[in-house]
Amino acid sequence: TDKFTYSSSGSSATILRYKGIEREIVIPPSIDGYKVTAISSDFTVNSGTTGVVIPTSVTSLSKSSFTASANCVLYCESNSYAQKFASNNGLKYVSLNYSVLSDSTVKITKCSSSVSDLIIPSALDGYTVSELGSGAISGASKLKTAVFQDGFRRLDEMAFSRCTSLTSVTFTGSIEIIES
Repeated sequence: TDKFTYSSSGSSATILRYKGIEREIVIPPSIDGYKVTAISSDFTVNSGTTGVVIPTSVTSLSKSSFTASANCVLYCESNSYAQKFASNNGLKYVSLNYSVLSDSTVKITKCSSSVSDLIIPSALDGYTVSELGSGAISGASKLKTAVFQDGFRRLDEMAFSRCTSLTSVTFTGSIEIIES
């Protein structure tokens, strides 16, 4: 939370700025006990930002916050405010469906994307992304590369079925299980 400047009102927080240097920005679902519901128009990504993970709690965004980087992709839950916002404003996005596992990590069950280079986010809604389910990215014909962050540990069978352009899958950490 020390990487963000925010304002609060009641039980809600608005993210004002990001002070970190990571290429992937993960907006937390809460900060210092406040539910993050907005990202201010003052918040801007830099030219090196590759992705911003938006939690489902966010119901207010500004297009200008995400236009500084031509490569910036918004990662959001399917049918969330952020996914509809990105679609309506012509922003690159990846929509994700997921389930929370018994160990409080996340398994991605569906990933809809038209991007050619996909970076699976390290966290969604405050949970570490640990698994990619069977058929989760099935049929993403434009997908060329996929990168999995530290904490990811299991790739289910057929996760990339019918991804005819896929040439590279990279794991930045160690992986425990790849099903055949």
